[in-house]
Formats: sequence, C-alpha cells, structure tokens
Amino acid sequence: MQRFADDRREIYVHSGATVEDLPLTGEVPIPPVAKAEPFIPDNMKNPKFYPGDVIAGVVNGKVAFVELIVDKTENEVIVTPLDRGTPTFIQDNMFSARIFRADRVHVFESIGNEVEPPDVEFDITKLKTPAEERPR
Repeated sequence: MQRFADDRREIYVHSGATVEDLPLTGEVPIPPVAKAEPFIPDNMKNPKFYPGDVIAGVVNGKVAFVELIVDKTENEVIVTPLDRGTPTFIQDNMFSARIFRADRVHVFESIGNEVEPPDVEFDITKLKTPAEERPR
C-alpha cells in the first residue's frame, strides 16, 4: 500500500485489490472502463488516477462515496457510483475538491477491466430515407 499525505489530504493506494476488498456489502456489477491515459486531479501533484480505479472517500468516519473511474475527458471525470450504477460526469475541479474535502481517500487499483471494442462497421445501405408524403 502506498500513502500520499500532506496537510490537506491523505490518500491510500491499494495495489492488487479485488472487488471483495471494496468497502461494500452485497453484489455489485463492475462496468467496463475506457482505455485512457492516467491523470492527476486539479491542484494535486500525485497520485495518478487510472480508469478502472475505485475511489472511496471517508468523511467524519463514514464512507461518503465509492466510485469507479470510467473515463477522463478534457474537463471532466466520468465515474460510476457503485451504490447507484449510473455513470456521472464530474467537472475536474469538483472531482479534486471532493478529494480535498474527504478526511481520507482510498484508491483500489485496477478493479474495472477495459472495454473490448465492438467488431462492427457502419453500413449506409441500412439507412432508408422515407418518401416525403406531405409538406409540413
């Protein structure tokens, strides 16, 4: 386990973690994640976060959030809160602000697997243009 700490935050990185190591009870489906480069949140120097990592924030001795990092866009981080299962877009500054507001953050490495690209091609012949019936 690695520890990153300063006067504003405390982050623990758990290598080799599995779904059983997460602070959850019950079954949780882990959706696939994007193949993307690691990133460092705003106003931080370390650690790097990767799609597939699960972050758990603790505030006042209670788990405040447990989220799978799904992807990173230019200005947002896409996460899936594991208690809801619905992807959420979080602005970069809000993502890092939550890390600074938490008493401590645990990062569970490589919980999510990269999505396999589908084996499809676009076929223009399947797009039919309807005949115009009446002007509208």
